[in-house]
Amino acid sequence: MKRIIIIALAVLMIGGLLISGCTKSEPAPEPEPAPASSSEPESGPADMIELKFSYHMPPQAAIVPVYFQAWADKIEEESGGRVKITHYAGSTLVKLPDQYSGLKSGLSDIAIIGPGQPPGQFPLSEIHMLPYLFPSVEVACRSMWDLHEKYTFDTELKDVKPLTLWTSPNLLLHSKEQVKTLGDIKGIKLRSGGETDSYIQSALGAVPVEMATGDTYTALQKGLIDGVFLSADAIFAFHLQDIIKAHTDCISTYATYIVAMNPKVYEQLPADIKEVIDNNSGQDVSTYYSVTYDKHNQEALEKLKGFDAKVGNPGYYCLPAEEAAGWKTALKPVWDKWTNDMKAKNLPGAEMLEDAQKLADKYK
Repeated sequence: MKRIIIIALAVLMIGGLLISGCTKSEPAPEPEPAPASSSEPESGPADMIELKFSYHMPPQAAIVPVYFQAWADKIEEESGGRVKITHYAGSTLVKLPDQYSGLKSGLSDIAIIGPGQPPGQFPLSEIHMLPYLFPSVEVACRSMWDLHEKYTFDTELKDVKPLTLWTSPNLLLHSKEQVKTLGDIKGIKLRSGGETDSYIQSALGAVPVEMATGDTYTALQKGLIDGVFLSADAIFAFHLQDIIKAHTDCISTYATYIVAMNPKVYEQLPADIKEVIDNNSGQDVSTYYSVTYDKHNQEALEKLKGFDAKVGNPGYYCLPAEEAAGWKTALKPVWDKWTNDMKAKNLPGAEMLEDAQKLADKYK
């Protein structure tokens, strides 16, 4: 009986093996296809538009957060996060004299161009440095936008796409020794940012030494220059407060820089991103940020006065009316020299200067 049971079990086992060896296994079922999405896919890294923004001002300068960073942040926000602007402050990507050529060649996508750098490249744009032309940052910025639109955007700046302007606060004369009279300024060496700068300094009896702003500290330290025309905030931005001892409010001059974009980069942008850029360009945008920075510069001036008082420097000095009139008389020939130089270059300097005066009256 046991033998019969054992034989039966053996038969069943052999049969099972034969069945399993001959039967094909069923393939795993295919996964159900995912339902089609009814919305556009979210933008990922591949959709990000990255732009390089190059300028000479160091990152610690108040102009960076007040203007450059705030302006760029607004573009990023209004693009819905599709634009990312990387800042290269302090000439870390391109030096000041090369900002225009660097922008044209594609080293940068956006750059701040100083009309006096390199000297002579933007002769009409240098009208911004003529003394006593404009009475305030707002008037200077609005006037310069109109002047650029008429005279330079399609000529000496035609290879870039201007977006905004940056008009700096009135420039003070910062020097190692206090300057109170025309006699005090005669013979001292001053940093010059371009041809018009040099006209002004020569007319006052000083000796202009052309160089980029970033070279000022070393030049002062080595005795290559004795002073410089800059805003109060720039003294702290370039760490000049330990070398400069005195600050003279002597003439009315408002430097204006051009914030521009590589035109090929702009043309390749999607239409909606171009619209974002356009909405953050122009005269009103330029004036808003320039005036905002001017208010911060006033705070920097008070800070500078406090610093000088603390360390015992001669500090801030504003020319009295009688002395200021003498400086203004000394600088009258500068306008004529500039217009004559423009005429020699077959440029409409006289017409531009006439328009500048009319615009100054218009925007006062």
